[in-house]
Amino acid sequence: MSLRMIIDRKKIIKQALSGRGTVANDDFSPLDANYNANGYVAKQDVPRALALLKAAGYSKSNPLKFTLWTGSDNFPEVAKSFAEQVNSLSGGVAKVEVGIPSDYWDTKYMAKNVGAYTTYWNPKPYLVQAGQMLDVYDETHLAPKGSNNPYRKWYEQALAERNPAKRRALVKKMQAYHNVNGGYIVPFFLNVIDAHSTKVQGLEQRPASLNLDTFGMHFKRVWLA
Repeated sequence: MSLRMIIDRKKIIKQALSGRGTVANDDFSPLDANYNANGYVAKQDVPRALALLKAAGYSKSNPLKFTLWTGSDNFPEVAKSFAEQVNSLSGGVAKVEVGIPSDYWDTKYMAKNVGAYTTYWNPKPYLVQAGQMLDVYDETHLAPKGSNNPYRKWYEQALAERNPAKRRALVKKMQAYHNVNGGYIVPFFLNVIDAHSTKVQGLEQRPASLNLDTFGMHFKRVWLA
């Protein structure tokens, strides 16, 4: 939570994306009808962030230290901007280094027991994204498997719920729980635009940003008229 509070998200967008992005509130799936249903707004609050670090036992003499791993194709400028802000605004209470692995499957990147890493996702419907980001993999699981974690219960209930209003209420609970207990920092969304010729047929409107008619299909369902 402290690292979420300490960063200036607009500055990261300006530095790393040349301004081509929109501020995010650590919730994902911006194209989903239930995006940010709980109304959480991420705000920079440096004094509060430093107070949380102090409460956790960190200080200039005992700083929070970790390496933020990022792929060479994964906007390393974002990681660098994040590290610069944390290092300067924390006054030495937190020290972040940026590491770029030799290849995508390097054991130092996106591996279990690695302190922190950056990644990116194409926006998907919320429940699809939640299952992949917070439930499937041990290293990204929101809470230890087998623990009394209500997120999993709400997730299963939302998958089975056919009433949109009731499903939204469950998603709202999931988002609120993640905002307090989750470890993801989602500072921005890239600006996206899709354009194609009227001669291209087969593309379908979907609640996600996967080009060419869903990921993995490529040109199988697309043709030129």
